[in-house]
Amino acid sequence: MKLETIGSYKFSFADHHGPPKVNFWQDPMSPSKWKEEHVSLGCAVCYRLFNWLGSAFL
Repeated sequence: MKLETIGSYKFSFADHHGPPKVNFWQDPMSPSKWKEEHVSLGCAVCYRLFNWLGSAFL
């Protein structure tokens, strides 16, 4: 097998099925369409915000 064939075969598994992912600022009301790294960032920000609010008001 040639190297080009192996590379294209390997990356064919990375093809995503379904709707394309978007940046969270392009569609802020649909978290299911966000890119994975934006979901992670949003979760981390919400976690930190709730911790801060909980410690500030309790």
